[in-house]
Amino acid sequence: MLGLVGHARARRGEASDKGAAVAGIVLGAVTVVVSLVWLVVIVMAVGDVADDLEKEMREQESATAAPSEPGPATPDDLPTESAPAALAFGGTHTYPDGMKVTVSKPRAYRPDEFAAGHTKGNSAFQVTITLVNGTDKAVDITTALPSVRDGAGAAAGQIFDGSGASEPFRGRLLPGKQAKGKFAFSLPANADGEMQLEVGPKVLDYEDAIWTGPTA
Repeated sequence: MLGLVGHARARRGEASDKGAAVAGIVLGAVTVVVSLVWLVVIVMAVGDVADDLEKEMREQESATAAPSEPGPATPDDLPTESAPAALAFGGTHTYPDGMKVTVSKPRAYRPDEFAAGHTKGNSAFQVTITLVNGTDKAVDITTALPSVRDGAGAAAGQIFDGSGASEPFRGRLLPGKQAKGKFAFSLPANADGEMQLEVGPKVLDYEDAIWTGPTA
């Protein structure tokens, strides 16, 4: 711009340095051309980046929307040991290692006057649990303690008295041997027609098996 002004003044005789004015005009024109070239380059680069981003977004959307191919099952995908099916009272559950648990049918029990865990008006029932060690090692059966629910699904209280209402397991059961324990429970009169019992030979080592059925 200044070069054009200088050139005009030189033509009017107001300035004598006409060559410098021409040089200024040329340099100004070159600067404009270079600036335009850089502007075109920047615009093209921005366009390429925008295209790449748009392409990547489309690919991500397609990958998200497309159903994935089912791959081979990993150890975490494989089902763990499932809970055993409920057995009828009198039935036997055998664990994979050979340990066996049998729960007898419930029979009516009459707690003595010193009983704990029994509510007056409730019905008392006792079961005998038999453990048979079919494994090749001794198993600590001290924690083979059953839990019971009544016909309404509520937890039933375990009965202890001086007449042998409950006689839990003790110690270790050797391979090939069996042990029996007795357990009595107090069920409300309005929910004493059925009961569910869960027990396993040893806490943490065995999952509880389930027995269910009528009390009579």
